[in-house]
Amino acid sequence: DDPAVLVYEHKGETTQELRRLTGHGEEGFALSWVKGESRLLSGSKDGVVCTWDVHQKSDEPSTVFTGHTEAVEALSYCPTSRTLATCSLDASFLLWDLRQHQATAAHPGGQGPLT
Repeated sequence: DDPAVLVYEHKGETTQELRRLTGHGEEGFALSWVKGESRLLSGSKDGVVCTWDVHQKSDEPSTVFTGHTEAVEALSYCPTSRTLATCSLDASFLLWDLRQHQATAAHPGGQGPLT
């Protein structure tokens, strides 16, 4: 149960591990690339959402978002508004402004997990 996010490069017959990104306390469930950028988004069992710039030398996340109390099961990014939507087993979904690095809207849930 390694919580690292692994980035691989696949060329022809060869697959090579490029990066080992650390920052989550538990294994991940959700990953998404930001189209046209070098940014990777991840959500994990620890309820944390991280953003990573895979071209930077640091293996630590660029931004860490906390707000969920249980595992983040899914995430989706909207490039026009630079908003990230996340949903969790805590039955909530959050909207995050990636420019301001904060939650802008929340639905507290309460009727069971959202996935």
